[in-house]
Amino acid sequence: MMKRLLILLTACLVLLCPVARAEEPATPREPVLVDKGLDLGTASVHWPQVEGMADETLQAAINGILSEAAGAPALTGRMGLVMNAEPALTAGWEGEIRGDVLSCSLYAEGPLETDRFRSVRRGVTIDLRTGEPVALADLFADPEEALAALEDTLSETVAPELSAHLANSDLLPLPEDFVITPAGLTLLYPASQLSTLSDRAGAVTLSWHELPALDGSEDGIPARFGLTAVRQNDGDALMACFAEGSIPGIPAAIGDEVTALTERWHLPAEPDLYEGGRYVQLEDSRFRGCWIMTDDLGAGIKDFTGSKVHGIRADRFSLYGLTTGQSEREEVRELLGDPLSVVELDRDAADAMRLPEGVSEYRQAGEYRLRLHFDTDGTLVSVFLLP
Repeated sequence: MMKRLLILLTACLVLLCPVARAEEPATPREPVLVDKGLDLGTASVHWPQVEGMADETLQAAINGILSEAAGAPALTGRMGLVMNAEPALTAGWEGEIRGDVLSCSLYAEGPLETDRFRSVRRGVTIDLRTGEPVALADLFADPEEALAALEDTLSETVAPELSAHLANSDLLPLPEDFVITPAGLTLLYPASQLSTLSDRAGAVTLSWHELPALDGSEDGIPARFGLTAVRQNDGDALMACFAEGSIPGIPAAIGDEVTALTERWHLPAEPDLYEGGRYVQLEDSRFRGCWIMTDDLGAGIKDFTGSKVHGIRADRFSLYGLTTGQSEREEVRELLGDPLSVVELDRDAADAMRLPEGVSEYRQAGEYRLRLHFDTDGTLVSVFLLP
C-alpha cells in the first residue's frame, strides 16, 4: 500500500513540475510596407511605413526617412487649416519592398504651404540592410559612364517628345529623386524644372532596356531588388504578369473605370479614335508610348461616364525577354511558343488601328488575350492586352 502511495505522489509531482521544452524557432519576419495617414474634410495625407523588421531601431530610422520625405509632419499639421479647401490637400504614395530593398514614390499637391496650388514628387530607395538611401549611381556597373549615357538619352530621345506647351521642360540636370520597379526607372523632377500640362511636378520613365548596363554583382542593388531576373528570358513569368489583367509598369487594368484614371492621372490630349473605340493617353510618365483603350465615347469626347478600360496598348515595353523595337517574331515564338491565331493587317486595316502594316499574333494569358503586333520586317512594335 505504501509503495503504491509513493508512486502516486511521484506522479503528481512530475505533473506539477514545469517541463523544459525546446522552443520552436520563430518564423523570420519579412518587412512589409503599410499605409499610414489621416483624412480630414477634403484633405488626405498618407505615407508609407515599414513593419516587420527584426531590427526595430533600424526600422524606426527608415520610417523617419519615409515620413520626412513625404512631408508628413508638416502636412498633417496643416490639415486643420485647409480641411475644406478646393483643390484639396492630397498626399499619397506607391512603392514596394523586393528582396531587402525598398523603393517608393511619394506625391503631395494642393495648398501645401500657402493657399496657392503646389505639386511635389519625391522618390526614396533604401537599402534595408543598412538603412542608407540608394543613389542613382548605385544602380549601374559604370556609374560615371551610365549617368552620362542617361543624360544623352534624355536629351536625344525624351526631350523631342515633350509638348511645346509645357511651362517647364528641363530634363537636365538629372534630378536627385527616383524610383525603381521591375518595369523601369522613373526620374522625379521638381515642378520648377519639369512640369506637366496640368501643372503637376513632372517625371520621366525609362524601361531597363533603354538604360546602360546595371550593376551585375550578386550583392548589388539591382540583383537584390530582382532587376537581374526581369531582364532574363522567361516566357512563363511574362505570361503570368499579363494574366493579372494589366501590362506590367502601367497603372491601369482591364475593367478599370476610365473616369477614375483620368481624375488621378489627367489627360494631356484628347482621346484618339481607332476602329471600335478610342485610345486614351494619360499624363503620368508611365504612359509614355502607352494607351488605355475604351469605347468610342460618342459626342462626349471627354465624358468618360460609364466607360471602362477595354484594353491596354504599349509601344514601349521590355520585360523577361520581350522588348518592343527589338524582339523578332521567331525570338518571340521561342520565348512564348506558337500563337493561337495570326491576323495579317494591310494598310487600311492597320491605319484603322493606328498601327503599321504587319502581322498580329494572339495568345491566351489567363482570362485575357495577349496581342503582339509585328511590322513587315517582323519586329515587335506593339503589345496589347485585351479581354
